[in-house]
Amino acid sequence: MRLNLLCALLVLFVIPCLAASSNSLRRQSTLSQGDNQTPFVLIEDTPWIKVATGGREWLFVLDTGSSYCAVSSEFAKENFLAPSRDRIAIRNATGAVSSNSLVKLPPFWIGSKFFAGEPAVVSSDGILGKTSGGESIHGVIGFGLLSRYTVTFDYHANLLQLASTNLHTGSLSNSASVIPYYVSNGVPYISVSIQGKALPFLVDTGYGGSLACPATDLGLNYISESRSSNQMLSIRLPVRSRYMRLSGTVQIGGLAIENPIVKEGPRSLIGGEVLKRFRVTIHPMLGAMVFERTGPEVFRPPTIRGIGVRFSRASVPWRVLDTVRDDVGNLGNIREGDLCSAIEGRPVSELLPEELQELFARTNMLSLELVRGSTNFTARTPVIVFIE
Repeated sequence: MRLNLLCALLVLFVIPCLAASSNSLRRQSTLSQGDNQTPFVLIEDTPWIKVATGGREWLFVLDTGSSYCAVSSEFAKENFLAPSRDRIAIRNATGAVSSNSLVKLPPFWIGSKFFAGEPAVVSSDGILGKTSGGESIHGVIGFGLLSRYTVTFDYHANLLQLASTNLHTGSLSNSASVIPYYVSNGVPYISVSIQGKALPFLVDTGYGGSLACPATDLGLNYISESRSSNQMLSIRLPVRSRYMRLSGTVQIGGLAIENPIVKEGPRSLIGGEVLKRFRVTIHPMLGAMVFERTGPEVFRPPTIRGIGVRFSRASVPWRVLDTVRDDVGNLGNIREGDLCSAIEGRPVSELLPEELQELFARTNMLSLELVRGSTNFTARTPVIVFIE
């Protein structure tokens, strides 16, 4: 969900007293008693909250990579949201552009914060739609709303905090780093150095991957790339993209990422797979972000293995959405539309993504129990190393 205005003015907030702000932040705590805190759920490393309105609960993504709030056409219809005459052109993560109408959101709460009449775009199903796991995306809470507060994404405790002031008591831990940021087209960027090149990276909570950047255009040196090039599919990386393991170390907020894996793309992004290793606080009035590391100082992305099959996990059994057929070996006659009820004898309803990765790591062949029409069958398929 990337809702960037095509004709928006480039807005740069450069704070002249960033050094003083950084010193001030080091005397502050990102969390204090009494501040508004709301639990969120991580789905594919993106934070989701429940928004109650219209007699039911809806899942909304907390997305700093989106300048606007957005809702699905289903949400707009069920809540009788009348579109205004104004329309806005927005671009999604793939670069596709569509014309969308504007509405005012019905009253809703995020924790103890009350919102009413917030502007939002009614997004076409092609932009919101579903996650790769099949979960419906009902809406997006964008950076335009979040940036009115000092906002903390506590990935360790799965809590969102919205504070009305920058004034907190206590002190930051030694694992905290203060990084200046600026806003362009309504979303926040920080500077990250990769192989001696200082690049602007969008801090994007709505992107569940690790890092993305135009590595080829930048001439970055890499150690290895995804085996199937533009045809790579797996449970861990359920999109058709090219991935590369870069040489060297990338430093982000006190975390050293050794030989990072990046997704080839037109924009540079820092996603949830990196952000979940921090407690991230965005201070709009000071133009700075605080990254408090909650784990080890060094992270090396592991070898990525998979079976060349992409599933919809919205219901049980899982439905096969797509398969890789080129240069990855025999997939055991698995086809699009097949239903998978068990892997290695374990019902898929009991398998978490982390457990699947453990299966991939310790075996070279997997047994899948499938149904096609009225026929039950078992397929054995090799575990493939997509990127070393």
